[in-house]
Amino acid sequence: MYIYLHGFNSGGTSSKAGQLRTLLAPVPVLSPTYPAHKAAAAVDFLRDYIAKTTRDQKPNTPLVLIGSSLGGFYAQYLAREFSARIVLINPSIYPDETLLRGVGPNHNEATGEDYLLSADDVRALGHYRAATCDPQSPTLLLLDSGDDVLDYRVAEAWYRGCGKTMVYADGSHRFEHLAEALVEIRRLHDA
Repeated sequence: MYIYLHGFNSGGTSSKAGQLRTLLAPVPVLSPTYPAHKAAAAVDFLRDYIAKTTRDQKPNTPLVLIGSSLGGFYAQYLAREFSARIVLINPSIYPDETLLRGVGPNHNEATGEDYLLSADDVRALGHYRAATCDPQSPTLLLLDSGDDVLDYRVAEAWYRGCGKTMVYADGSHRFEHLAEALVEIRRLHDA
């Protein structure tokens, strides 16, 4: 089973969620919409959603959390708790710093929601920041070197020694290489 965790100002109905459902069929890809900009509410929602979703799964059914950008931040935080494997797509490592540039009015294109992101909202993300990656957590890190939002080298350095890293030339924060990474995503699921 795959659960896709969207990023900041996105939602569970995003084009990346749809693309993952198509590419990874027949294995289900679930993609909830959650308040990514509210750290405690996001973690509480995701924790409850993952627990309910996996409760009735057969024993030894692999759970893969696929997180994009801020969703990658949440995926790595929740992976240990749920013994999940993680696929991180251009993940945010220090959102409590990098999202400060987004403080103010925001519009979520995926949900249509308008909201105000405060500096306190951004700083609250720091509570969920891990000190290091977990080398015991099966991890696939997918990066586009042309990421125009987050410097891919930050995630590459932070995840050094944890799982497998694949850096694709050019691209953007949207990550244009999903189809190319499909074999590795499936390999992580089936390992």
